[in-house]
Amino acid sequence: MSFELNIRKSFFLRFLIVVSCLFLFESCRFVSIQESLRSYILVKSALNFNSYISRKEWKNAALVARFYSMSVSVFGIGDATLDGFKSGSAYSAREDFAADLLAYTVFAEDDQFLPLVYQLIPAKIRDSRLAFNLACFHSIRGDKWKMIHYMKMAFSLRMTVDKFEKDRDFDRFRRDEDFIRILRIHRNFYSKKESNRQKRRTGYGLEVQ
Repeated sequence: MSFELNIRKSFFLRFLIVVSCLFLFESCRFVSIQESLRSYILVKSALNFNSYISRKEWKNAALVARFYSMSVSVFGIGDATLDGFKSGSAYSAREDFAADLLAYTVFAEDDQFLPLVYQLIPAKIRDSRLAFNLACFHSIRGDKWKMIHYMKMAFSLRMTVDKFEKDRDFDRFRRDEDFIRILRIHRNFYSKKESNRQKRRTGYGLEVQ
């Protein structure tokens, strides 16, 4: 318990220090410094928020989101990348945070941060998990056409069909003809793609790029 409290205090202390620095630099011309601080707050907030929701600590997660929302109203949204611990690939902290906020909204049954979610979503989504979570969210809300819009987007970003088939968030539309048709189209597409890939194998088990 004490360890968790220390983490929380440490995070918010750093948060307050950084926000104070932003106020000091707000009227000056050090744009690069402001952008660095803005990105720092985004990354730290996204990582801490993810850590809390992974442990289902909804109250602590809400505090992080609330403080970040306050910072956005002062200096805007940063733009930074995170390195995946398992994949090793880089991805958008902004989109990752938005995807986690959507998960929080559903699991914690708390929609107070939806305005922040829409602020974080970029004009062009590049993260398949964000598109998938948006599809889940609209499915739960019963908005079929928005769900389908983000389903197609998720598939275009290489989200797999089995994610949609297994996730219970889509149970409302399991018998919907359009939902079934889209899954069938993409299932056939990936099956054909895999079949063609297998045909390109050489006799030594190597693949031709």
